[in-house]
Amino acid sequence: MNLTEKIINLCILCFISCFCIAQQSQEKNFETYRVVTRKTEDGLANGMAFCMLKDKNGFLWIGTKDGLSRFDGNVFKNYHPKNNDPTSISGELIEGIKEDSLHNLWIGTDKGLSRYDILADTFTNFLPVLEKDSLDNSIVPFWTTNDEVLCIESDSVITSFNIHSLKRKIVVRLNHRIHADHDIGVRNSIFEQATNTI
Repeated sequence: MNLTEKIINLCILCFISCFCIAQQSQEKNFETYRVVTRKTEDGLANGMAFCMLKDKNGFLWIGTKDGLSRFDGNVFKNYHPKNNDPTSISGELIEGIKEDSLHNLWIGTDKGLSRYDILADTFTNFLPVLEKDSLDNSIVPFWTTNDEVLCIESDSVITSFNIHSLKRKIVVRLNHRIHADHDIGVRNSIFEQATNTI
């Protein structure tokens, strides 16, 4: 075996050793995770979840087909719309959740937008800007800045809400409809503040 063959064999041996060590390391990392499943029997509002968010206090918020669930690690608290109670959440179908810089939550529903006041444990509700021929009453928040929450409304309008004054402004009217409840791209949109681009 000449020197070149010895060097090649040594390199192959080093590569195989590194690969085996990396595999063992990955296997150890997988062993440190565990999966816990929660169901409606445990208190979750519905088994069909559309969005989740862990807030600054460690609560896990889960948006479901039949209401909003807050999980504290042991118990679920569920929020549903209540007739004649303007401080309850606006709709059953939860389509998006964002936390603003004041740590209040903005929850997009099939009946509008609800802002959850973490201190008062109440909601402030906003109806959508209805566009001509639109039957969609949903508002889906998709991005937050220090002072605003950006949303898609009635499947064709992008709006922003000032988190301090709660004033809404229309950012842009789209020339085509986006079906927010079916288009995952809406929930995954991002806002680039430097160029004012969505």
